[in-house]
Amino acid sequence: MFAIVDAWATACRIESFFDAVARRAQDLDPDEGARVLTALERARQLLGGTDALDRFREWKTPEEATRREVGRAELVMLGMTRSILRLAI
Repeated sequence: MFAIVDAWATACRIESFFDAVARRAQDLDPDEGARVLTALERARQLLGGTDALDRFREWKTPEEATRREVGRAELVMLGMTRSILRLAI
């Protein structure tokens, strides 16, 4: 949970920076301003947004995280068992 909140807070700080860049880009000549705004849009896409609900939806409860880890462990064990059976045959 803390990681999600930290990531969201970081995204908000970066978005504030992006807003400042966009304001400054308005003072540039049209070609340079357009280049800056295009790069800025790409940077925003890479950031993934600042929507707190979207960030919260990424979080898994301890039970969900445990289930997911158990599921992975079972897959690993299943793969190992299949490998052992192939060797025995």
